[in-house]
Amino acid sequence: MGLFLGPIWARALCGITVLSLFATYNYLSKLFYISPSFFLIHPISALLCIGAGINSVVKTLSHGGTEWRGTFYPLEVLKKRI
Repeated sequence: MGLFLGPIWARALCGITVLSLFATYNYLSKLFYISPSFFLIHPISALLCIGAGINSVVKTLSHGGTEWRGTFYPLEVLKKRI
């Protein structure tokens, strides 16, 4: 969307970013024998990663902490880094 909306300088920066991502995927495809078409699903994977992070924050805040390996750690303990 950034390529089509906003001021011209923002569009240019988005274009540079897209070209950089394409160049990175093209280079990595030669090193690791992956398809350069992974470039096309990059936005989807980025959105999924952001969604997982938001989901984690919402669950931790709504439950007042997190559970790991059967032990519940309240936010107070997590903030103290104990």
